[in-house]
Amino acid sequence: MDISKARKYLKSRQSDMQHLTSFASMYNTAKARYSDIRLRIKTGRENSPGELSEKEVYALLDFAVLTYLKNHNALPADVSDLFVGKPSLESLKERAIGWLSV
Repeated sequence: MDISKARKYLKSRQSDMQHLTSFASMYNTAKARYSDIRLRIKTGRENSPGELSEKEVYALLDFAVLTYLKNHNALPADVSDLFVGKPSLESLKERAIGWLSV
């Protein structure tokens, strides 16, 4: 796995995971955060079911990008669109779900 691609994405996002030393630790951290979000969605705590906070959407994005990178050894072609303007949380969520389903 090319850790430099993952680190480039995480650094662009200013994620706290950019300093982890291996792709496996980046991926496992993102996966654990994603699992927590899925559990919260299923139980319907705090927000209404399916509604995510900004922090949760970005955690979902991190997991989606790292999963895509793991499966295809490349970043998604449209990942740079995340850094243009201020996309809505709903569009970010939809994009992440799309990357997870590829």
